[in-house]
Amino acid sequence: MMKKLCVVVSLIICLIMSACSSTEEKSNSQVQELTKYNITLNIECVENLLFSRYDVDVLVDSKEIATLEHGSQDTYSIELTEGEHTISFKKEDDNSVDGNIKISVSEDSVYKYKISCTSDQIKIEELQSDKGTVETEKEKVETESKSKDNSNTSTITMPYSYTYYIGRQYKEVEKELKKLGFKKYDYNEVEIDDENEVAGEIKEIYVEDWIFTDKFKKGDTYDSDCTIKVYYYVNPPKLETLTIENCPDLNSLLYGNEDYSVYSNFASKYNGQLIEFDGRIDYVVNYKDYDTRYELLVSAGDYDPDSQTGPSFKFEDVNSFDLGLDTMYLDDEIWVGRNVHIIAEVEEFNSNTGLFFLDPVSVIGR
Repeated sequence: MMKKLCVVVSLIICLIMSACSSTEEKSNSQVQELTKYNITLNIECVENLLFSRYDVDVLVDSKEIATLEHGSQDTYSIELTEGEHTISFKKEDDNSVDGNIKISVSEDSVYKYKISCTSDQIKIEELQSDKGTVETEKEKVETESKSKDNSNTSTITMPYSYTYYIGRQYKEVEKELKKLGFKKYDYNEVEIDDENEVAGEIKEIYVEDWIFTDKFKKGDTYDSDCTIKVYYYVNPPKLETLTIENCPDLNSLLYGNEDYSVYSNFASKYNGQLIEFDGRIDYVVNYKDYDTRYELLVSAGDYDPDSQTGPSFKFEDVNSFDLGLDTMYLDDEIWVGRNVHIIAEVEEFNSNTGLFFLDPVSVIGR
């Protein structure tokens, strides 16, 4: 009888221990699932001049973390668990106007977005995102320690991957890399050709030796004699505005005989450059069904309904602000027969229609 009792007691003890072990495993599993990462959100809201100038609520997984003022930029730091999350942007006080983007979190990261507000949605543009570059206080201390160690040795350990430096001002980055011990730098200019590019910001960065050119990762080691090769953005050189005084070709275009080959050659030769001349308004009409967008035909000289010199220049799908005017409705300042002073960018000549297209900068009455 006693043996049977002992067996029963032993079985009960085993079951209890097994249950405890299972509970502990579940608990450990839950702890692992709750691992969190430091996430930084850098949000820029493009400013609208007239319409859809609303503030934007920023949400992560349907939980509001901030409200971003229209036309401003801000940075938010949050903690997220590993896996997929949804970043949402909603018009303040109107959740029907929104935009969403998903991110997959597996490490400390920086996400950068540019948002644009319209009447029916919020458009999202993802800029350069730097994954694995967010530092904890412990990592900052370790990085500073590595910098001190690197200063006393010819071997340098990279504290970040190359993505950490992209989009930052190259002079600031040079100071940081000099502290690490790098002495040689090769700088290469890249002209800006996009509105998102900023003068001085790094486009590409490498560590270069006579054998290799590397896009480096955090923890990679290099000799201090290696060269840091940097490509950074610069503003394109400003071209002189063409006038009849400094450009004989413009004088021939405006006041010479009608000649399509002259018009076409001028458009090709000076595409993208600014021209400046006195002209007149020959034709104005609303563009399609818009009330505040227009098509205009202009030409050189003073207005004469019975005579015209040079090509018919066309401004297509423009508003008052495109013409440098401070009024919403064009007829407050511009009408057929008015003499104006014109500054515009050369686009193209269409030999089929005989129209010379310009992009206006300023059209002011004279």
